[in-house]
Amino acid sequence: MSLPLEKLKHISPWHYVWISIVASELITVGLSALQGRLWWSGVSRETLIIGAVDAMVVPLIVASVVVFAVRRTAELEEMNRRLREANSKLQDLDRVKTEFLSVVSHELRTPLSTIKAFSELLIIKPAMPEPQKARIMQTVNAECDRLARLINDLLDLIII
Repeated sequence: MSLPLEKLKHISPWHYVWISIVASELITVGLSALQGRLWWSGVSRETLIIGAVDAMVVPLIVASVVVFAVRRTAELEEMNRRLREANSKLQDLDRVKTEFLSVVSHELRTPLSTIKAFSELLIIKPAMPEPQKARIMQTVNAECDRLARLINDLLDLIII
């Protein structure tokens, strides 16, 4: 944002009002006096009253609009900054979630692959010697236990 607008954000609304009124009054009085001297050799009281009222009301309206615009711009910039921060945090969380799901899916598939391979081996070779079958069954049992621990750990993590 430009430097003058930054300075304007710190001025109170009443400063805008009074600066506008004073500037407008000076211009109006100066023009009225100049017109009166040049063309009409004097300004009527009604003209001065209307000019004074006009010089006060218009700047109040303009000052209010300027104050609103400056404040609204500052509010929008602050909201925009907060949204950028929230978006950044959400992107970080999404990256962490993706990495977590990748690790979890890998860790869950590993024991499942072992169980599947050994059970297919037992189906394909039913006449396998008993000591080999016992080792395969022990491995399947250990992988089932591992899978159960992983699932319990995952559930504990999700519940917390």
